[in-house]
Amino acid sequence: MDINYLNLEFNGCKTKIELLDTPVVHKWIDVYNQYKEYFKTNNLDYDYKVESYPAFHSNSGSYCEYLESNIEIPSYKITLGECVDEINQAIQDANTCIDGKEFPYYAYLGMPWEQTNLIHRCFTTGYITRTNWKHNLTGAELIEFKKIKYSDPHYIKNYIKIKDFTIIDFDGLVNAIERINKWIHVYEGVVKSRRGEKLFQNHLNLSSLVLDWDSYTPSGEHTFYFSDRVSYEELKQSFIGNYEEQNVVLGVSILGKDYETAFCDYDNPLEYDITNLDNINGSITIINNKSTKDIYRESKYIDWINDYNIEREMYLPVPLGKVVENSCDFNSLTFDFDSDERWSNGSFKPSPPFNNVKSWISVGKLL
Repeated sequence: MDINYLNLEFNGCKTKIELLDTPVVHKWIDVYNQYKEYFKTNNLDYDYKVESYPAFHSNSGSYCEYLESNIEIPSYKITLGECVDEINQAIQDANTCIDGKEFPYYAYLGMPWEQTNLIHRCFTTGYITRTNWKHNLTGAELIEFKKIKYSDPHYIKNYIKIKDFTIIDFDGLVNAIERINKWIHVYEGVVKSRRGEKLFQNHLNLSSLVLDWDSYTPSGEHTFYFSDRVSYEELKQSFIGNYEEQNVVLGVSILGKDYETAFCDYDNPLEYDITNLDNINGSITIINNKSTKDIYRESKYIDWINDYNIEREMYLPVPLGKVVENSCDFNSLTFDFDSDERWSNGSFKPSPPFNNVKSWISVGKLL
């Protein structure tokens, strides 16, 4: 039986991943190949970039108990007060690009999760509908649309009866609301989440290795981007075999939030923009420890999810395959936060051997 493998070569170590034979993986391979062809055609010496996010990455490690305007956010060389200013400037810029109701919220220092969630949801609703900052979907409609949204994110327009605004500068609006999204994420990164903190206390070493593409501008826009989508039925068909054995999952490319982030952010998991899969963009996440897997079996997080009767295929990370050969110590991943070397979006590059990646897909017999 022929099978596809994703091969990763770092500086001095290698990883081989056996890919599943599913609708999601087929789309993932196609998008991966689009990136590789783009690099080749444009003579770009590009491949994956390595980043490290905890599986539950929302504000559960270092945080600021008292939010003062002069608190520094080293990753972005900005203070918290300047971050608030960036959000509000982006909101003002968005308002100049429309005719009708303006963005309904502003950022302020010390805003609670409720406020950041409102700003975040207005961004996603405005981005998807192009006509409204808010929706009025009922609980039943939200569940219905969450399933439709896997293949058609713009279907929400069918639920909207009255438009909030019309666009007079499309490119300007997209640029502005993408900046809203970027800076609200940065702000959330220094706000304390007691849920996230307690989860980390009970489940140590919640970390994953993320391989994504270096395709962002410092303001959060894509310089190039390829993606695809699947239907809800195709998603369900992609959970095959023993899920526990699969330790390589789709990288997160979500306009809203994944369920793990929503949990730490005290958000509502029924909302349409809380999802485990939005865009398949050829990125991956390697779950390199048992503690992360345990979260999806027995934890406060899984208790929270079960209260909403959300189907497992809708909240579990979407499987791509499993590591079958590896000479790398993923737990040794570190970053030099004093270095001036950054990825295009301003994030820090990892220390060797993970500062350089070569990847390719091969076809072989099942190992």
